[in-house]
Amino acid sequence: MPHCRLFKNRLIKSCLSLWKRRKKDIVIKKESFAIDIPVTLNVDYECVSSGSWIEIKADQQLQGHNVQNVVVSVDIENNQTGVERDGFVVIKNKGSVVEASDTLFIAQRGKKSDNLR
Repeated sequence: MPHCRLFKNRLIKSCLSLWKRRKKDIVIKKESFAIDIPVTLNVDYECVSSGSWIEIKADQQLQGHNVQNVVVSVDIENNQTGVERDGFVVIKNKGSVVEASDTLFIAQRGKKSDNLR
């Protein structure tokens, strides 16, 4: 599990990282798909998706400011365009200055493919 690190003998104040995902990109079939994104953090956060076809369904509220794990649930709509599309979900600290963030990149096929998730 990721954790806040020391940098030049100082503890980094803001910590946010997708955990249990070595790869931060996924390729999915054209059908609708649900993703639970586990995140390790210690800051109030918000989620932003790159398109209307990626919907943030639920996110857990941070309980205090200790490092903890939360889950962000995302629904991907069925791709009816016939072409592959790319998007992302950014999970970042709240506020206008980004101190901590991480991104999950999503590629969704446009035609049926049996060898993907």
